[in-house]
Amino acid sequence: MVWLDEDGGKIHASVKRAFVSRFVNLLKKGISYQIRYVGVGLNESNFKTTHHEYVVNLNQRTDVHKLPVSSNIVGYLTRIGSKRILEKDGKSTKYTVNELEIDDGKITKYALFGNYAHELNIFLGSGNKDGAVVVLQFVRVKLYNRKIVLQNFMYDTKMFFNLEEANVIQFKNSFVRFEEFRGNIGEIPNEAAFLKIYQGKTIEHLKELDTFNYNGLDIE
Repeated sequence: MVWLDEDGGKIHASVKRAFVSRFVNLLKKGISYQIRYVGVGLNESNFKTTHHEYVVNLNQRTDVHKLPVSSNIVGYLTRIGSKRILEKDGKSTKYTVNELEIDDGKITKYALFGNYAHELNIFLGSGNKDGAVVVLQFVRVKLYNRKIVLQNFMYDTKMFFNLEEANVIQFKNSFVRFEEFRGNIGEIPNEAAFLKIYQGKTIEHLKELDTFNYNGLDIE
């Protein structure tokens, strides 16, 4: 198996023949899990599925739980943050922090990284900035300062604008303000504070961890 963490890092995971029957129905491709009590060894095999320094071994004590971290969100695009660049582990990633009104008066922030930020820019460049309903599927939902915040997964999140579906149209019609002139959408402040939410562990810290989460499990 190859596991993928939230930052796109890959690590090889294996199961001994004696324990295959225990895990074969627990692990599915494309699902996020919390996995505890695994063995960690050096990646010294002649057959390498990843270039990671370490490999993970599932054993009799390994505990697997499916994570309910993915959600579908329908919201009205109220504000758009300016383009920013996140520097992490020697890599640069473009992102924006935006606002959605998911219910009358209820605002939530969501961060779009990489290609998702690019998709939003393309949509805005098409001249449809006013009256936009955004549909986000399979997003990460977190609680920060008692407020819900959202962020896309690196690969699994899907994003749509003004879908012609019954629930989206009904949602759009519930907003009287869609008939009003929205004006220019300003910049959202405090992106740096928002990003503090995501200073989590990655698979580089596996040797120091007893419990860790993997997103987008890929089984090969």
